Amino acid sequence: MLAAGASGGRRIMAAVLQTVACVTDFAMTPDEAAHHPRIDVSDADTVSVDTRMPEDVVTALRRSGPTEVVEHGAVPVNFACPNLIVQYPDGTRTGISDAASPWSAAVAQ
Repeated sequence: MLAAGASGGRRIMAAVLQTVACVTDFAMTPDEAAHHPRIDVSDADTVSVDTRMPEDVVTALRRSGPTEVVEHGAVPVNFACPNLIVQYPDGTRTGISDAASPWSAAVAQ
């Protein structure tokens, strides 16, 4: 089982989708998903991509349209702050929070 959400206005959908996909589709741990570079597509004119994203991904995004490479940090807020909790079959839970946000919090069991 998995529960996820985020704070961040229009950026929430992309952040939650990417975090959940990292865990469910790419077999990342919640911690790996929290630290993975992100893409935000909430702006109508420009795609924002994390500076840590591999260059081949940035190049592919630039071929598709205007792309801005931005820092993933607390200020300015360029990406939403996702939180995720996974409950494993044995009943243990692991929670993560956006690695770059000092305002985020999660509890791990």
